[in-house]
Amino acid sequence: MGKIWRVFYPNEEVGPLARRLLTLLVLVFLMFNWLFMASPIIPRPLEVTQAFGDMWMNDGLGQELINSFWTFVQAIFLASVFSMAFAYSGRLPVMRPFVTFVTTLRYLGFVGLPFLFTMMFGGGHRLKLALLIFAIMVFLTTSINDIVSDVKDDRYDYARTLRMNEWQVTWEVVVLGTFDKVIDAIRQNAGIGWMMLPMVEGIVKSEGGVGTMIIAENKHFNIPQVLAIMISVMALGLVQDNVIVLIKRLVTPYAFLKKERS
Repeated sequence: MGKIWRVFYPNEEVGPLARRLLTLLVLVFLMFNWLFMASPIIPRPLEVTQAFGDMWMNDGLGQELINSFWTFVQAIFLASVFSMAFAYSGRLPVMRPFVTFVTTLRYLGFVGLPFLFTMMFGGGHRLKLALLIFAIMVFLTTSINDIVSDVKDDRYDYARTLRMNEWQVTWEVVVLGTFDKVIDAIRQNAGIGWMMLPMVEGIVKSEGGVGTMIIAENKHFNIPQVLAIMISVMALGLVQDNVIVLIKRLVTPYAFLKKERS
């Protein structure tokens, strides 16, 4: 019994079986609270399940999820490319003010952007993609720029002792040396993208998507349907999250060496 209580101690190692048991206990606790929640406003699991089945069969929820996911894949890919380009180019002194300007755009209010972006990109898919890329990019650029800025001087000095020029040093130390952390930053900021996606699709309704469905169901106070869509989006986001972890494991296996507090 003493070993079980070690899960309440900081910095203790937890085995795979213990992790699964703890996850199961959390899920049981959440489901129990959901089933016996006193509030009449929040629908029960059976109602949400029935709403999901009805929307899947009759309202094209599956196709809307595919449309939204494809839009998100395009946005996260382009936002990642732009963010890495901005952050890595910040090693050039001439580019640092521009990178700083991009990072400060994260404080820009999103409410007034649709009109400006409509004037720049038109409507439809391009507008939706541009808004989503911007929403992800300003935060992702900040994250990657911080990762690049935190590289220690001794790593640069070590690369220089191998007679590398500054371009080679930048490639080996800044780009390759931090790529595992960059993947983590992309994974974390992808969550911002999933939060922004329904709102962007609600603004640009011409292509449908889960955001358009949520707004339509909200308008008619169909709370079970809204929860069913939100849970579907969350499940899709979790699948994407695990795919990014798999990519990281394949591309940067050294990042999975044994660490403290696993």
